[in-house]
Amino acid sequence: MGNSLYQEVLRNMPIGYSLYKVITDLDDRPCDYKFIEMNRAFEEATGLLESKTIGKKVKDVLQWLNEEIDWVKAYIDITCKGMNLEFERYCLDQDKWYRVSAFSPEKNYLVTLVADITIEKRKYLDLAGSNKNGIGAYIRDISKHKKQEQYLRKQLERQNILIDIYMRTFNTMQEQFNFALHEALKLTESEFGYIFSYDENSGEFALYSWENSMITDQNVIKGQAQSHVKESGVWDKVVQKRKPIIVNDFQKIDNRNNWLPKGHTMVANFMSIPIIIDSHIVAVIGMGNKENGYDEFDIKEITILMHSVWLAVEKRTAQERVLIEREKYNSILNELPAMVCEFLPDSTLTFANKAYYDYFGGEYDTLINKKILDIIPKEKSNKVKLKYMDLTPQENTIKYISTIKFNGKIRSYEWQDVGIFNKQGIPICYYSIGLDITERVKAEEEQNRVLKQLVAMFNSHEAVMLLIEPFSGNIVDANPAATTFYGYTKKELLKMCINEINTLPKEELANLRLKVLNKGQKYFTFPHRLRNGEIRIVDVYSSPISYNGKKLLFSIIFDVSQREEAYKEIAYLNYHDNLTDLYNRRFFEEEFKRLNVKRRFPIAVVMGDVNGLKLINDSFGYCIGDNLLKEAAKIIKGAVRADDIVARIGGDEFGIILPNVDELETRALIKRIEEQINKKDEESMTGKPYLSISFGYAVQERPEDSYDKLVKDAERFMYSRKHYDSRSLKSNTINIIMNTLFEKSQREKIHSDRVGDISASIARALGLDEGTVNKIKAAGCLHDIGKIGIPEDILNKQGILDEKEWEIMKSHSERSWRILENTYEFSEISNIVLHHHERWDGDGYPKGIKGEEIPLEARIITVADSYDAMTKERSYGKNISKDEAIEELKRCSQKHFDQRIVDVFINHVLQDYD
Repeated sequence: MGNSLYQEVLRNMPIGYSLYKVITDLDDRPCDYKFIEMNRAFEEATGLLESKTIGKKVKDVLQWLNEEIDWVKAYIDITCKGMNLEFERYCLDQDKWYRVSAFSPEKNYLVTLVADITIEKRKYLDLAGSNKNGIGAYIRDISKHKKQEQYLRKQLERQNILIDIYMRTFNTMQEQFNFALHEALKLTESEFGYIFSYDENSGEFALYSWENSMITDQNVIKGQAQSHVKESGVWDKVVQKRKPIIVNDFQKIDNRNNWLPKGHTMVANFMSIPIIIDSHIVAVIGMGNKENGYDEFDIKEITILMHSVWLAVEKRTAQERVLIEREKYNSILNELPAMVCEFLPDSTLTFANKAYYDYFGGEYDTLINKKILDIIPKEKSNKVKLKYMDLTPQENTIKYISTIKFNGKIRSYEWQDVGIFNKQGIPICYYSIGLDITERVKAEEEQNRVLKQLVAMFNSHEAVMLLIEPFSGNIVDANPAATTFYGYTKKELLKMCINEINTLPKEELANLRLKVLNKGQKYFTFPHRLRNGEIRIVDVYSSPISYNGKKLLFSIIFDVSQREEAYKEIAYLNYHDNLTDLYNRRFFEEEFKRLNVKRRFPIAVVMGDVNGLKLINDSFGYCIGDNLLKEAAKIIKGAVRADDIVARIGGDEFGIILPNVDELETRALIKRIEEQINKKDEESMTGKPYLSISFGYAVQERPEDSYDKLVKDAERFMYSRKHYDSRSLKSNTINIIMNTLFEKSQREKIHSDRVGDISASIARALGLDEGTVNKIKAAGCLHDIGKIGIPEDILNKQGILDEKEWEIMKSHSERSWRILENTYEFSEISNIVLHHHERWDGDGYPKGIKGEEIPLEARIITVADSYDAMTKERSYGKNISKDEAIEELKRCSQKHFDQRIVDVFINHVLQDYD
């Protein structure tokens, strides 16, 4: 039963009710009682008003009480010895008779129940004082009086039951409910009874307690242990009506079999009462078969009793929960590394966790109920007392730090005292929490030491350093390096905000500073403006620090402008060709994907390949080849539109992407480029390599035509044209190479012609066919074409070549082979030229082959080249006579030369040659 319902029952009870509290003297002995509660019936019976009586002493209010009875002693007996008192008294001031019942529900508390018996008392006195026969009337009055006495007795019995329930120790709630039901049956003199708990949300009943005689079949009881409201018979009616039901003649009820469960004992009468707590039905109480039937008094008594029992059960449940929670929190508090205690205003300790009594070196029981001020050092007790005594309801928390000697070592503790106050602002208790911060204090001391070092570093370091207020961005401090870098004086910098230096938006900078403050980011690259207006790119490393009690951002700044320029160049090179400054293949492919959209359709792809570039590189060097590529890039770039994409996509390959063009426009563009190339070649000086580019193209037929398809089609077209373009170009290039070589050395031209003639004569003398003779002559004329790549200072050096120079000179054989191999007309003589410096004994170069492994044509040129070199003036040595040369040829036969070729040359060619 909720407190509100309990109070309502007491207030409307027809019996006068009052509650008193014992007043003790200085020796703690009861000396009087004061009113705590009273109901309306008590006011009507005694004429006392609640508003003028509550809180006053009994002796001051009930002055009409005579001294025949020692009231204090009587009440002491009631409150201290558990006795009951019942008496009748006449009130002279009110001219009324009262029957008073008194008992103690709890130590130091007293309850009195007062019934006005004036009328019946007077009738009784009048009848007793007359000589008339009036026994019938007297008996009628006595019956009423007895009825009231019975009610009072029941009330007292119910009070005693409640006291017993509150005072008795029950092992379980089930045992408590069983006891309450048993006592309720005795109170109402009922034969059977039950208690059902009820859940309003689900509409489910659960049988909680019953008298075994209610249903004889225990299996039926188990079946009825839980049921829904719609299937629950008599207690369903109570729930529906939300008020008690009394049926004193059960046999007159229609469909009575539906009211009770199967197997229920025979019923003569019954009552059923809902238990309502906070407007919710939590249980239904039922009992039946009272001998004289039930009345409203039974309902009120059982309602008060069972509501009180329910509250007692809820109180027990709450206490058990509190105990569990207390144990849980005590366990938690005992595991905390902090000292925690609770104490009263007089410093009496009521709780301490393990860390607390470990520190004081005692057990829990030895500290509890001791005064804190008595167990801490005297020199600190007054300070501690002043701190918690200064707490108020408005400022109920204080923090402070103190040092404590623990295990022979000084420890620092941070304490927080919290005061708990009642509504009147009077302190109830205090909590004190002490956390060991020794390590933190040491860390702070170390931090201060490091901070001093940092200040020294700050002022002497060559790196730019700033201290910045994180929220406003104001510069708090700057080192000398900062003034030098930015061009401001320190005084000027300290009046500035970082926003005046950093060129990023103000809001963005504010967010970035907060990230640093929250340790979310610490490295940045910013543009900073110097005093002279120059923008420098800087790396900033920032972190939050404590400085003079404030949180600031410590920033170290490095000028990385050169690095950023290098990054830009790298980024440029990622998409550009370093030689021509055109886009590269990577950009070309990505840009096609970007442009390949419906509004750009159709897209044309043009592929161009520089003809003979390898031949030019091998013959004239890579510098000449690179210049040719630059010239090609310049011409192509100059011919296309601004939005067209031109890229160098390979060593000698160019690509063009033309959005929104058809085939006619593409062919027209290629024609313009070729005309510009031809014009440039005509303007070039004689002896320079020609620029020749073979072009191919492909145009999208459908928007879904891919990059790969277009490139393949364009390359196929390009290579079909390249075969014809390249042949004529390479022939011209050979002539240009030879002319260039002869310009370097006139002796080389004469020497080449003579070697070609001598080689042809030897071939004819050997009986070779005319085609082979012509091939050998051509090889003889071109055998030194690779010298085009030899520096002139080596080629025309007077005297013997040194080892390094000789190695360079020897490379002309392979150079000659590479040049001729890449030309259609001369590719078949390239191997002859490659081996013309091989020796019969294998000591030649470049391959070191010997004898018949050396091609016959090469062996012929070897003899012709050696004879001419010996007999004609050369830059690296003097010439010798014809006879001396013949002797040298003979001497070196079968070592350097093929013996057969030397014999043919000497015996059949030399005389005709001369």
